Amino acid sequence: MEVSRGAIDVGHNVIHELRSQYWISGDYGSGGNAFYTDGSDSIHFHHNLAIDIENTGYGSYLNPTRIVAGRGGTARAQNVTENIFIDCRKHAIELPNAHNHTDGNLFAQMPSGFLKLTNPPPALLLDLKAWQGYFGWEAQGKKVKAHATLHTDELRLKWETKPVFDWDAGPFSLRNGGREIDIDPRQ
Repeated sequence: MEVSRGAIDVGHNVIHELRSQYWISGDYGSGGNAFYTDGSDSIHFHHNLAIDIENTGYGSYLNPTRIVAGRGGTARAQNVTENIFIDCRKHAIELPNAHNHTDGNLFAQMPSGFLKLTNPPPALLLDLKAWQGYFGWEAQGKKVKAHATLHTDELRLKWETKPVFDWDAGPFSLRNGGREIDIDPRQ
C-alpha cells in the first residue's frame, strides 16, 4: 500500500509463505512482508493471519518527501489489531513512529526484538513486555508458545499450543489449544 491518504481497511486475510525479492538492479527489495505500507496514513489492519513470513508481518515506512495530493506521507493513524502473527522471521510489527496503535494481536514463533519502532532513531527492537510498558500498546496482546502449519492443498491450518487457551483474533477463532481448522473461504 503506497501513499494512501484515506481510511483503508485490510481485514480477514490469510497471508502465507512470503519470501524476499530482488529489484532488477540486484539490490535487496521489500518483498517477503505480509503487508507493507510506504508513506501511507489511516490504515486498519485487522483479523488477519500472517504465517511463515520471511521478513515482517506488518511493516510501515515513513516517506515524508513523496508528495501526493499536496503533501508527504505521515505514516500515522495506523491500527494493527486482532491479528495472528506466526513465524515472522524479522519482525511481527514494524512502525515508523508512535502515532499509531496495536492491540489484541497474537504472536507465536517470533525472534527476539520482534516489535520494531524506527523513529526517532535509533530504532527500538522490543519484546511484548517493553511494547506494552513503554507505549501502552498490546494491552490485550499475547505471545504464546505455539506451532502452526498451513496446508495449502487442503486449506487447513494445524495449530498446537501449550498451555491450552482460546483466542478470538485473526480471520477465525482458535479453540482447544490444538487442532486442525478449515480455512477454505468457500465454505
